[in-house]
Amino acid sequence: MNATAHNPKPRARRIAADEAHSWARNLRLRNPYAKLVLCMTTLYVNGDGTCFVGISELAKDCELAAETVRRRLSWLETVGAVTRMPQWIDENGRRNGEGRGRRTTDEIRLMIDADVDVIEARACGDIDAESEGDVDAADPVHGRGSDDSNASDHPSPVRGSTDDEKAV
Repeated sequence: MNATAHNPKPRARRIAADEAHSWARNLRLRNPYAKLVLCMTTLYVNGDGTCFVGISELAKDCELAAETVRRRLSWLETVGAVTRMPQWIDENGRRNGEGRGRRTTDEIRLMIDADVDVIEARACGDIDAESEGDVDAADPVHGRGSDDSNASDHPSPVRGSTDDEKAV
């Protein structure tokens, strides 16, 4: 049966996105903002496990400040859940990783094939991404493992409006 104006062809199922979301949902990161950013990133993943979503779009999706999304992506990269590759757009409109043209959104690769136990251990601070032996490496509660010493975007045991929630 052919698709008509009244009966449009259904959108093809994106197995890559389903698998990526399941992987992200099942990771135990002990960092709710990072997990939210990771789960929202899976909405944009292609068949190769990569996406090119912008910080502002992720910030809208997550209802977080753009700076919080940047810090959480950096933390996710530190624990090994994602890798980011800088991207540029050249004068012909082609995306490249060689630095030709103007800077654009990073290529974010979800590390679906990485060892989940290692990612979770890094997230809990059990092992360091660099030395694999430092206990205090990436602790989301105390800000270790992030690129910013400001802990305003870290989960707090007291519920109230955070700066990030006010910024949206």
